[in-house]
Amino acid sequence: MDMVDVFISYSRTNKDRVSQIARAIEHAGYEVWWDAELPPHQSYGDVITAKIQMAKAAVVVWSAEAAASEWVRAEADVARNQKKLVQTALGDITPPLPFNQIQYANLGDWNGEQDHPEWRKVKASLADLCGPRDAREGGPAYPFPPAPPAEPAAARPAPVAAAAMVASPAAAPAGGNGAAVPRSGGVPVPVVVGGLVALLGLAGAAWWVSSSGAKGDEADPTEEVAGADGEAQALVAAPSATPSSAPTPTPSAPPPAPVQQAQAAPPPQQQQQYNRDVRLINQSGDTIMYLRWSDANQSDYGADRLGSDVLGNGEYWDVTIDDGTGACTYDLMATTAGGRNIARNGVNVCAVSSVTFN
Repeated sequence: MDMVDVFISYSRTNKDRVSQIARAIEHAGYEVWWDAELPPHQSYGDVITAKIQMAKAAVVVWSAEAAASEWVRAEADVARNQKKLVQTALGDITPPLPFNQIQYANLGDWNGEQDHPEWRKVKASLADLCGPRDAREGGPAYPFPPAPPAEPAAARPAPVAAAAMVASPAAAPAGGNGAAVPRSGGVPVPVVVGGLVALLGLAGAAWWVSSSGAKGDEADPTEEVAGADGEAQALVAAPSATPSSAPTPTPSAPPPAPVQQAQAAPPPQQQQQYNRDVRLINQSGDTIMYLRWSDANQSDYGADRLGSDVLGNGEYWDVTIDDGTGACTYDLMATTAGGRNIARNGVNVCAVSSVTFN
């Protein structure tokens, strides 16, 4: 692993604010590491331990969420024992015991100003621990709130079936119906139109694959969804498929058209009859660090829902999965401390009471 000057410990709830602090420290001339740069193939705990050991200074960003986080408290304790702890706080928050016995810089009203008295304390501590550095050129102050970085997501290559569908237009006969297209001097219009359709299809597929938020093949296309009794109740196919366990519409409402069923929300009275309370169970053998979910029609899993919390092995979390659109089919993604992604795609939260990650 590469050496770093400064390790940053924080709660993911404060990620945007911490991003501003990290970039300001980099502008001051220091090499910074925080877990936004965590490689997906490496164990969370192993990387954190190694980075704290190698860093010359560890900046802890205290907030109400950070003070309640076992991870942040443990990292702060390691830094304190190694005499490299630099404490900051996002407003009027006192660090928890025993860290409240150590001085800290209150950055609650800091807005990127280099001459802010509390920020000068941070730079003085970094200079003592890491040595003085020259500020990097072209680094203006970073006003709060900064433009947040792209949300890390588990992107994946297109499935084999999807790749075949993309490739097929180019290989298909230009006539589109199997008949040969006669040549009459110039290029026939159907050939031109077919070529344009193929190019647009390839470009759209390339954009979908390259998108940082694309849902991936981290798990098998067929996912096991646990039911109320803890046993597997249904095998749910790909995200676009409608689960067989979907509740039957009320007799008074006519069945919607197929396209509208995937995109339009049911009437409010119909939405209210569905229970979207789901128990998420961790039986992966590892700690779940991130949990994301979104409507199956979305291209990414969305933001992390755990915040500063984690879901230990054998633990469960009772949640209501409802984005207000009336959708019942969701894709869920869990990321463990060991870097493993566990997908549960196409889950009908209106029909199941629990989902198990194993």
